[in-house]
Amino acid sequence: MNLSGRRGHLLFGVWAIAGALLAFSVLAASSLGLLILPVAVAVVVVLFRRGLRVSPEILGSLAGAGGVSLLIAWLNHDSRPCAGSGTLGPSPIGAVESVGCGGFAPEPWFVAGLALVAAAWIGYGAARRRGLSSTA
Repeated sequence: MNLSGRRGHLLFGVWAIAGALLAFSVLAASSLGLLILPVAVAVVVVLFRRGLRVSPEILGSLAGAGGVSLLIAWLNHDSRPCAGSGTLGPSPIGAVESVGCGGFAPEPWFVAGLALVAAAWIGYGAARRRGLSSTA
């Protein structure tokens, strides 16, 4: 791989980090997301100021968002979302019941993450083959 190819992959990775930071800051339901948002915006502003907005490396942001989705799927791989309202009815007399539910269903997060990462890499590869990269 030549030097310009490595630079393109590096820029793709930087955009992936920016996309992951943005996705996490939007999805985080706590003050942590608000703390990460300024960092994510700063990374994107720096990338845009460097004139990298029209290059296919920006597809890395999709891969970053997909990576966050895959992380959520992995962290919830053994979760069982509660059905319905989340309330439990009475158990039969004498029955020992251990119920544990909560978290996200991992399957939708996995499918979305896989689709985003695949679309980013396929699109980036196609653009590089056509010579559309700013680093090619």
